[in-house]
Amino acid sequence: MSRWSKSPVMWAAVSGDVNLLKQAALMEIWQMIDEMLIAQEKWLPQYVEGIKAAKESFAKGNLIPTNEGYRGAVRQRVNTPYRKTACGPNAKAHI
Repeated sequence: MSRWSKSPVMWAAVSGDVNLLKQAALMEIWQMIDEMLIAQEKWLPQYVEGIKAAKESFAKGNLIPTNEGYRGAVRQRVNTPYRKTACGPNAKAHI
């Protein structure tokens, strides 16, 4: 079974069900928050129970599928005109 056949977003798009689309978006946000809690655990002692639950969820492997090697949109470098001008052809190496 492909990762798309398991994707709630795909099923929402195919079915045209707006409630399923909203649910799929909430699932992605939920997973993102769990990832943040785990990554920032030492700074968030007030969420000790939530972090424990997030780790258990990740250990089960019941995660929303992503493309192999995907690092998230926030982590993608964007070559803006400023970066190209300020850093020249090797902009990625400098910023």
